[in-house]
Amino acid sequence: MAADKYKVEARSLESAMEKVKEKFGADALVLDVKEIRKKEPDGLGVGTVFEITVVPESNSIEAVRITKQSDEAPFDNESLARLKLEIQRLERVVQSVNAAGEKIASALGDLSDYPLSRFLITGGASRKSIEVLASSFEEQVPQAERGSLDMASNHLANYIHTVNTGKWEDVSGLHFFFGSGGSGKTGIIIKLAGRLSRLGKDVAVIDLFPRHSGDIKRLEVAGDTLGVGVAAAFSLEDLKNSIRYFGEKEVVLVDTPCILSEKSLLSGSFKNYLDSIELAHRHFVFELNFDDRLRRKELELFETLKCDYAVLSKLDVSMSRAAFIDLIVNFPITFSFLNGSPDYDKGFEIASLPALLRLISPELVVESRKAVKKPLNRTQVRAEEKGGEEGIDVRETVLESVR
Repeated sequence: MAADKYKVEARSLESAMEKVKEKFGADALVLDVKEIRKKEPDGLGVGTVFEITVVPESNSIEAVRITKQSDEAPFDNESLARLKLEIQRLERVVQSVNAAGEKIASALGDLSDYPLSRFLITGGASRKSIEVLASSFEEQVPQAERGSLDMASNHLANYIHTVNTGKWEDVSGLHFFFGSGGSGKTGIIIKLAGRLSRLGKDVAVIDLFPRHSGDIKRLEVAGDTLGVGVAAAFSLEDLKNSIRYFGEKEVVLVDTPCILSEKSLLSGSFKNYLDSIELAHRHFVFELNFDDRLRRKELELFETLKCDYAVLSKLDVSMSRAAFIDLIVNFPITFSFLNGSPDYDKGFEIASLPALLRLISPELVVESRKAVKKPLNRTQVRAEEKGGEEGIDVRETVLESVR
């Protein structure tokens, strides 16, 4: 005897499924799901209802079939559209997981003996960079200790350079931030300005070559909210005048447009001006989500602009957090800041060795060591060059050279 079939209708798929559970229990077998257009009760239009055909508490196994009738509307119902998007998202996730598994299996190859290989591959580092590290590890570490994750972590630590402070109070002077469009430069600058302003520092922000009035408005709002000085510079001469105007400020932060599209940032006159400001700090903001080709291009620009520091941005959404390894195996890059949240009050920190290792894996730790670091305050460099000579005022503003 054929099993009894029942039909349940509701305005949304979720509601229909809830009715099925309430009337027939969680074990009811869904045979069919249809989206049907019907007249609105007491209305002048038509709407969509979902009709589910079920067999109560059946032990048989049948495939769930989703059909569309000729009089139904294409996915114009919000709930069904969301369901379709969720299914598509899950399919992409499965594909990504499978692809990642295949990538790991093929990429490990002869790198399987290197303790960090799996962490770095899953974290988005390139095989070429991993090979460089693995080769160096093999040369420097005795064979008996090459299986140690701690030894590999300490070896990797020798490649990682950070600024020599973890205190926001030590940040001062003139700081330029370069990078690609959308890399998060402006957000980082606003976060930094807010953090320093709350410490009582006198801060100013200059927006170089703003694209439109929206950029200027955002700058004004940030200035009013944070209590910092702001200025928009539409030319190199404007920039010079703004820096002179803010010459008494303890910290001046310069936001720049996309380095890939604003060619004037690579002009001889601009680079000559940068070189004339001996004590200016130059940061390049890297977003690790992009492909290797763009990363190589950004590294070229990092060198062209003679940048002092690298900033890692958008770490909260990056699928390639370990890809910063691709930066450090090329030449010694010093990291200044890490940004791991779009929120202005969290996720922003001064770069440190432990924080960078955590981007690869929380399992990585290193023994205490004297890190290779650079100061965020160039007056420290001046004092060190003069051998700590008495009478040196290390609080002297780094903007003195451009007044």
